[in-house]
Amino acid sequence: MTSHHRPALLASLVLAITATVVAADKIDPRLATVRKAFVTAADDLGDDRPVAVCVADRLARSTPIETVKTIQEADVVLTIQNASVGKHPKAEIVAALPADGTKLREGGSKTRGFNLVGRNMTCVIADDLISNLRDAMKKARDK
Repeated sequence: MTSHHRPALLASLVLAITATVVAADKIDPRLATVRKAFVTAADDLGDDRPVAVCVADRLARSTPIETVKTIQEADVVLTIQNASVGKHPKAEIVAALPADGTKLREGGSKTRGFNLVGRNMTCVIADDLISNLRDAMKKARDK
């Protein structure tokens, strides 16, 4: 590669990285109106499942969203994915419309701290996800 091609390549990389960051920060305003959610796990055999169960149980405590038993009743489907309750606890939550799968928001949680060693992190992670979802709902409302 010649030296005169490098600035163009660098500009392309910066543009691609910026577009990715902007897309990740985008919140659909419809998220603010959600009141009924079907909560599911991407992997029923992994840590996604217990975190999803805890999210479903605690969601109405901190948000105006009630958990429903079927997708047909839901305004949104909340999918818990990439959860790990081990040494480096984390999880992601995807909020999507039940009709067509349109993503309203995708966000994660990563709980850190030395005081967490030996603690059951399942509901700690769920609480972080719910808190982040509530904050995103506020931002969506204020748009």
